[in-house]
Amino acid sequence: MFALFAFATQDSIIKLLSERYSVIEILMIRLAIVLALLLAVALTSLAILSLPAPTTDNATLQGVFQGWVMLQASDWWLLLLAGAIFTVALLCITQAYRIAVVSAVAPFEYVYILWASLIGYLIFADVPGPRTMIGGAVIVISGCYIILRERQQRGRAAAAAVDAGDN
Repeated sequence: MFALFAFATQDSIIKLLSERYSVIEILMIRLAIVLALLLAVALTSLAILSLPAPTTDNATLQGVFQGWVMLQASDWWLLLLAGAIFTVALLCITQAYRIAVVSAVAPFEYVYILWASLIGYLIFADVPGPRTMIGGAVIVISGCYIILRERQQRGRAAAAAVDAGDN
């Protein structure tokens, strides 16, 4: 639930920060937050792994309690590449929110759903199920509705300002 709230509010927060900080400063703030969250996840993982493994047929629980596997050298290069791509993408998104209104940039973020599904299919042979498709559709439709509503409200506000100026 926290992740949902954080993702939903990040765009507005970035827009507010962009009035005061440079793109690089905002990027550093975001990366510091990501690192803090990763540390929290790592500590939580260590706490979970210290618990005795449950005896269950639940695949999720079995996956949580499986042993640690050290990354191979090629995995580290892929991890570094992913980090570099993430950093550049974050820089671009931050700059986009800095120069444009949130409602103009937000629709492009729905491409995340498409990319996540495509990468999941290509790398893990994971076919999105009906619930995933319905959830993605609800997210995209809701976002499009909000964007259209905001544009209509801005249009009405602009028309009202013009009418007030005529009187």
